[in-house]
Amino acid sequence: MSLQIEIDRISFGYESSSLLFEEFSLSLVGGSSVALVGESGSGKSTLLNLIAGLEIPNSGSIKVFNTRLDTLSSAELNIYRRDRLGFIFQTFHLIPHLTVLQNIMVPGLLTDDSFSNIEKKAIELLRVLRLDKRKGALPANLSGGEKQRTCIARALMNDPSIILADEPTGNLDQLNTTTVIDSLLDRCKLRNVTLIIATHSPTIADKMDTSITISNQRIVPV
Repeated sequence: MSLQIEIDRISFGYESSSLLFEEFSLSLVGGSSVALVGESGSGKSTLLNLIAGLEIPNSGSIKVFNTRLDTLSSAELNIYRRDRLGFIFQTFHLIPHLTVLQNIMVPGLLTDDSFSNIEKKAIELLRVLRLDKRKGALPANLSGGEKQRTCIARALMNDPSIILADEPTGNLDQLNTTTVIDSLLDRCKLRNVTLIIATHSPTIADKMDTSITISNQRIVPV
């Protein structure tokens, strides 16, 4: 497999805090599943933001698909995020006045695809993630597991090459956690999608191809 993400000796920190990363390097191949493990504040979420181009390192470089993210314009970064990435957030970020089906369709509506094709893809994702009976429900009427599966479907809407998931099961019980993670892994393996999950859960980390522990601004050797 070829390298998909190359992080080369980056340093990064906010003005009000010490460095989160210093001379930090990481390479990931396409189609792999990776758990980012570490204490709160170790930089897991920040690393996801850096890969998404939402933050730019103070030094060093991040290449995704052989392109340095710091060379892209704001418009090009928006296209990169729209076409290449899927996001799954711990706090869901569903639009409250839209139904499950409509929330899933939102990323597709930002593309040039036809409405009928977007709706068809969203309905198929509903079926795969066992949400088809809830397609007309509003987020307020969903369980935690249903909300998270809606987020997964939304993240998969534009057939991303990379999915970034930030503590995606932090609000779920063990049963829903297992359902959500297994559904996500199955879908990613089927489509050869790279999955990067920031998590505190050893159980989730054990399900991934690779587990990476971040501490003291670097990867902890295994």
